[in-house]
Amino acid sequence: MILKRIPKIILLAILCASVLLGFSQKDSGQNDLSNGDYIILKPKYDDHSFLRNPLNGWVMYAPRNADDTYWDIEYFVPALGKKVKVIDYASTCYVRTSWSSLNPSDGVYAWDDPNSKIGNLIKGAQKRGLPIALRIVVDGRDQGQNTPRFVFEAGAKYYLENKKYPDRQTPIRRMRYLENITANLSQL
Repeated sequence: MILKRIPKIILLAILCASVLLGFSQKDSGQNDLSNGDYIILKPKYDDHSFLRNPLNGWVMYAPRNADDTYWDIEYFVPALGKKVKVIDYASTCYVRTSWSSLNPSDGVYAWDDPNSKIGNLIKGAQKRGLPIALRIVVDGRDQGQNTPRFVFEAGAKYYLENKKYPDRQTPIRRMRYLENITANLSQL
């Protein structure tokens, strides 16, 4: 057992030694700012402009049952003195949803159903060039059944005695979840 840990212990010791050596060396004067080789920047503070920084900034937290009007949501921004559309400033669409809403039955996915709100939400984000962050819930006390019924019918076991919580270690559950993730990634 200890033999398996030896490479990690050696790596940790080398890392610690290099950090300690770095702190112990004397300052050679290379960090002296008086030699004129440096430019000091003093950016002007801007408290009213919005910057669109990719994957930073406003995030649209979309409910899985959002309809097409979701993209028209406006909020009043005091610094601008007006309402703005969130989509004009958002850099990501975050969706927390259940596995069963994305994959309601074996081989059936939400984006293939033209009447699926979650499928249309994903397509709407793609149409607008907005990256999607999916949080796929597989169990939960506050939402009911999140793992699709077909997974249990295929042999996945429940965790403890509660029929809401799938045992994550069941091979069939792990295989089906991997299929779901793969299918989701192919659409994003």
